[in-house]
Amino acid sequence: MTVQYVDVGDPEWIGATNIDFPEGIGDQVFELITALDGQAYVAGGAARFLLVPEAPEPGDIDIFLYRESNCFPVVAELGRLGYDYADGPPRCPRYDRENKNELKVQVVTPDENFQGRPSYGVPLELLRGFTFYTEQFALWHGVSGPAGLFSTKGREDTEARILRFNSLANPLLAAYRINKYGQKGYSVGMEEIMKLAESLRSFSADDYVEVVCDALSMQS
Repeated sequence: MTVQYVDVGDPEWIGATNIDFPEGIGDQVFELITALDGQAYVAGGAARFLLVPEAPEPGDIDIFLYRESNCFPVVAELGRLGYDYADGPPRCPRYDRENKNELKVQVVTPDENFQGRPSYGVPLELLRGFTFYTEQFALWHGVSGPAGLFSTKGREDTEARILRFNSLANPLLAAYRINKYGQKGYSVGMEEIMKLAESLRSFSADDYVEVVCDALSMQS
C-alpha cells in the first residue's frame, strides 16, 4: 500500500494523493468514489485503512454527501452499480451486492441538525465534528483523481491504537462505539472516560432525552 502525503497549509491536517487501491477493499472504494464523484465521498474506517498502513480493516464503507440534494442521486447510482438495501436504520441504511464478498456500504442520510451539526458537507467540515480523532479520514475523487485528507491526531491515534475524543455531542453513542473499537485493538484511557462522564453530567433532562433518541436512531 502506497500513498503520497502533502502539506495542506495546516499542521493539524494532512492531504493525500497518488493513493494505492489494493485488491478487495481498495477496488470497492475506488469504484465508489469514482462513481459518486462530486456527490459523495468515503470517510471514517475505510478511508483510514487506505491512508494509513497501520489501520485495522473496516467493517463497512461509510458514504457522506456533499449536499442534501445528493441523497437520491447517490442511492440511484448505488443501484446502478448493483447495490440493494441490506439493513440499517433510516439515518444510515446499508447496501450490498448479492453474491459478492464485499463490505456493506452505509449511506449517512442528510440531516440539518444531527448531533448539533449537519450530517453532510465538504470533508473538512464533517471530519472536524467526528467523535474520535481516529475517525478523521476522508477519500474522494477530485479533479486530478483520487485524493484524501486526515488529521495528524487521527494518524497518531490510529498508529498507537488509542481512542481520544474530538467531539462529545452524543456521549451515549460515543460509549457504544468504544466497544466497537475495542474489538479492533483500541484502548481508551481514564482521562477520556472522565470526559465522557462529565459530558453526561452536563446535559439537562430534555437534552438527555434528545441524546438518547439520537443514539437509538443510529441503531438497526
